[in-house]
Amino acid sequence: MKRMINTLIFVLCLILFFGQTAYATSYHIYPGDDIAYTVTNNTCSWDIVYIHEGIHTLKDDVNISGKSLPIVGDGSDKTIIILDDYVFRIYKTQNNANPMIFTISGITFKNAKTSESIIFENYIPNTSMNLVLSDCKFEKVGDIAFISSVYPIRDYKKTINRCDIYYGESSPPEIGTARIGNKSSNYKAMNIEIIGSNFSNSSSLTTYSFSQESIINLRVENSLFINNNTGIQVFGPVDLYLKNNLFANNLKGILFDSTNSKGKLINNTVDSNGHASGYGIYNKGDIDFQNNIISNNNYGIYNEGQILQNSNLLWGNKINYGLIENDFLVFDPLFIAGPNGPYYLSEQSKALDAGSNDSSYFQLNNKTTSVNQEFDKGTVDLGYHYDSKYKLSLFSRLIDIFR
Repeated sequence: MKRMINTLIFVLCLILFFGQTAYATSYHIYPGDDIAYTVTNNTCSWDIVYIHEGIHTLKDDVNISGKSLPIVGDGSDKTIIILDDYVFRIYKTQNNANPMIFTISGITFKNAKTSESIIFENYIPNTSMNLVLSDCKFEKVGDIAFISSVYPIRDYKKTINRCDIYYGESSPPEIGTARIGNKSSNYKAMNIEIIGSNFSNSSSLTTYSFSQESIINLRVENSLFINNNTGIQVFGPVDLYLKNNLFANNLKGILFDSTNSKGKLINNTVDSNGHASGYGIYNKGDIDFQNNIISNNNYGIYNEGQILQNSNLLWGNKINYGLIENDFLVFDPLFIAGPNGPYYLSEQSKALDAGSNDSSYFQLNNKTTSVNQEFDKGTVDLGYHYDSKYKLSLFSRLIDIFR
């Protein structure tokens, strides 16, 4: 009986999905077309928006409320959106409680003149937004903000207009939350995936939840954060999963800025952040480290929270605070420049095969830390892994299939 019920539910979901997609409209936007008008006024949920190759300059704010949409470019090196004085805002309000799934892929956003330029907001209790940003670039765009709260009034901007107040240097403002029936309940307000994206010369990627019940899941993989004010900052009940990312030359690298923030950091390289006063990693929350390289920062790790760590390397940081350095690996990672950047590991590096498990366990066995681009096999190497064009022999591929 249970199997029949599950089968019926599955069939109904398929009918709902294909029924909706059958009525979807495709919008094709070319340089010179008005992106803001088309996306804001013409689209409905389950439509598809294609933004084609070329440079597109916004003529107005893009406001997307409660719609499930994919926005697809021709590749981040081909489809470029100049934000200028306008913003990209995707949000849910009390007017729309429908499920919301939103994806952006293959687009470069750049040259914003506003402090917050790309904003995702959820104001509906007990509902979630599912967001996926993949193969995108964000350059000179100010803040990219993920915000969740249950507000009586939508006037948050006068209190959180700039994220600088949350850099561990002052307390955040108290903001009232509304609870349904005066009962507290936890729910996932946002599920966010950022995959294979680059952030450079911008302010920060910030994730705020101002309601204790409203949890944000943020997952970032295979992405670069270089020359920003802050790489990633989280505040409130945010669960941050970082795997295989590079944070370099930011004023601040990764900030867990409240006691109820949690993080899991696997195979990231955090190097040369902080300049004269900032941090590689700042932690007030509860984080789990595995196989990371934290090197050459002002503060390598400034810890006021809880840290669980395994097979992490500290090297060349001016200061580490709130931890026992002898619990970490301590040696020069011996970075060298290679085909895709300066953070490959030399053949003499002790960071090779120094991780906590096999590379296949972390799904990094098709990436590389080697300048000859051979895949990481066996025990995982520490730190960030680059993409590789290396091709295994037919015999090796057969062995991998049957392993």
